[in-house]
Amino acid sequence: MPFCLCTIFRRSKDFGGGVFSLAATVMSDLIHKDPTCYSVLDAAGLPNAFLDAIMVGVLPSADAVACIPQCLDALCLNNLGL
Repeated sequence: MPFCLCTIFRRSKDFGGGVFSLAATVMSDLIHKDPTCYSVLDAAGLPNAFLDAIMVGVLPSADAVACIPQCLDALCLNNLGL
């Protein structure tokens, strides 16, 4: 699953804002419900892919923009830090 989510983040322009938003929600739910999984997600490059997607600014919908605070919260409040 981390590889699929990472692909969605890296190709967010191709997948669209709705899929990006769903992938971001899955990522943040995984981290909130099982904080120990962050190391696996980090090893797969998921946090960096997410941050790259939002820094480039290719988020094409309000749904994609609305999910950013929740995801940043999940990424920053884990045991290892962002």
